[in-house]
Amino acid sequence: MKIDTEQLAEFLQQLVEQAARAGAEQALASANIEDRMLTVEEASELTQISKQTLYQMIEDGELEAHHFGRSKRLRWSQICAATKRFPNPQSGRVN
Repeated sequence: MKIDTEQLAEFLQQLVEQAARAGAEQALASANIEDRMLTVEEASELTQISKQTLYQMIEDGELEAHHFGRSKRLRWSQICAATKRFPNPQSGRVN
């Protein structure tokens, strides 16, 4: 039986990325962080939503950004509500 090492490497990389996202999501949900403020970059990394898309959601009024100097911050609970992709921080269930 011959194993394609490229396919195996790609599969393992995807598995590691999925595990990292799941771990981050679980850690955020279990830490009771509904009011945690994230930079757009942090939110992008955790949600796998591009920074450009997050900025567009802010511009369209789907997400409320809080300004700290030149930096914009987003509340995790609002990201969860706007994207409906992640567990609600209070209930732990996907919206």
